[in-house]
Amino acid sequence: TQSTWGLLKMLATEIGPSDYSTNIRYEIAKKQMEGLFLKWVSQPSTGKLVSQLIGNIQKNEPPVNIPTPTFQPKKPSTPTSPSHATKNPQKSPSTPPRSPTTNPLSGKSPKKQNIEAHASPILSPHKFHLLDVPEKPEAKIEKFFFPEGKILSEERKAKENSIIAEAFANVANGEMNEESFHQLTTALFEIPKVLNKFLFKRIDIKGTGKIVKDQVSKYYATEMQKFDSSRRTFNVLAKPGSKFIVKDDLKPLLLLLLETHPGLDFLKATPEFQDKYADTVICRIFYTLDRNEDNKISYREFKKSNLQESLTKVGEEEDINKSKDFFAYEHFYVLYCKFWELDADHDFLINKDEFSKYEGHALSKKVVDRIFDEVPRKFKSKQRDKMGYEDFIWFMLSEEDKSTNKSIEYWFSIVDLDSNGILGPYEMEYFYEEQVHRLESLNREPILFKDILCQMNDVFTPEKEGNFTLEGLKKKREYAGIFFNSLVSLNKFIDFEQRDIFAIKHEIAENPSFSEWDRFAQNEYLRLAYEEENKEDSDVFDANDPWEEEIDESHEETAPGTAPGTASVKSPGPMPDAKQSSPHTDLSLIHISEPTRRYAISYAVFCLKKK
Repeated sequence: TQSTWGLLKMLATEIGPSDYSTNIRYEIAKKQMEGLFLKWVSQPSTGKLVSQLIGNIQKNEPPVNIPTPTFQPKKPSTPTSPSHATKNPQKSPSTPPRSPTTNPLSGKSPKKQNIEAHASPILSPHKFHLLDVPEKPEAKIEKFFFPEGKILSEERKAKENSIIAEAFANVANGEMNEESFHQLTTALFEIPKVLNKFLFKRIDIKGTGKIVKDQVSKYYATEMQKFDSSRRTFNVLAKPGSKFIVKDDLKPLLLLLLETHPGLDFLKATPEFQDKYADTVICRIFYTLDRNEDNKISYREFKKSNLQESLTKVGEEEDINKSKDFFAYEHFYVLYCKFWELDADHDFLINKDEFSKYEGHALSKKVVDRIFDEVPRKFKSKQRDKMGYEDFIWFMLSEEDKSTNKSIEYWFSIVDLDSNGILGPYEMEYFYEEQVHRLESLNREPILFKDILCQMNDVFTPEKEGNFTLEGLKKKREYAGIFFNSLVSLNKFIDFEQRDIFAIKHEIAENPSFSEWDRFAQNEYLRLAYEEENKEDSDVFDANDPWEEEIDESHEETAPGTAPGTASVKSPGPMPDAKQSSPHTDLSLIHISEPTRRYAISYAVFCLKKK
């Protein structure tokens, strides 16, 4: 036993460096090795084996194999023939069999042979084999991405060819003009009818005004057949070969609508308002679709929008106002009139003082400063501290509907003072302080900021209380308006605190598909129309009231072109001095409240007070 232990120690010394004895891991491994060795030596079979090995060494007999460990899978033993047993009578039947005469470790260094011979048979590739696991058949995934268009079946191609043949069979001389081509625009090309003229020009390259069957078949097969309807519409709107739609691409479409759509005929008498209408529609399209704000619309942005559905609706409806997403004239009317009211000198630019009067100074001074610092968006007017019409459209769409991605991003950037992507309590309190001062000046009891913050935490449930992220606000976009209005818009904050839930539910039930902007634009348009129609005989003031009679109407000015049967907005002249115009010189006029803006009928409250 002692000689065997010495041999093992000698082998350990040969295998590892001598400095292992100073390593704590070596000491731990040594103790574990000694424990295992003592356990092995204490077994009866081990004692017999060691005695036999020592006897073989003393007799100078060739070495035998190391016995197989107990955890090694045993091979079925080969029975020994009787003749072999008689040839070796001195062998005990318990002696392990000798190794084959052909040593598989021959040709290697003795040290390596010794190590590999003692290696665990578990790692030996000759003793273990992987189980043959049947391979599962690979799932066949059909191709779903076709960058160059989907390959159509022969049946589909035959059907489309029959549509072309049938269309040309009903025209004289086999030639089709622009007017008769519209049936192929919708039936074959599957694009909105309003794009008929632009598609016809793409096919009629020579500009003859006539096309034949071969021209249509060739153009459809090479340019349109492999794409879906949305891609075809995008390709017609964009310039040939372009991957983006820019603003100049939409101007011909708007000019065509102004020229041909029956709902816009009344604007032909006022060309200046035709241009403003076209600019407004294009601005609204890019506000909704241009997510990167780089003045380009990609196909991905176009496909995710409802612009194609809006184009289809415009081509089918005679009432332009039914297409509320982009083309409604009433929406343009409200946007333009709001801008015109603020633009005192009518230079089509608004300064900070003029802008602060929006909705009766509804916005706080801090918010106005942030907007004119161009934090949410760089002004397109290219004049310092001047907001242009396009910039005003972006602001108003974001202000009146704070449930869209664009508006949430707009107001988030205003409130995010340090631009770290998180609205913290100190930023919210910075804006809410001004709201509190304004409420106190109106003799209203303000809500404590800690109560506002607690309510917002309950609504949006941020990961860390008091820290609101952009994604968190977008996930609960229906409450984003409440969040921002409490910080930036006094009128809307007061309206929310005094809201009539039943009136709001009734308003939503009447037009469930309307957005917040749609409802605002509808009410505001009705208010503007009502004020003009009832200017001289309203329900608020008596028509014979001396205050009404002495208003100078010589400075009236008509606002943008008004459709037949609707009212136009006029700017009243200066109100005369009450002392000179009224016989009641012992009375003074006191302004009690601002006109309401929420519903079609609005009121302003005044009273007379004795001096």
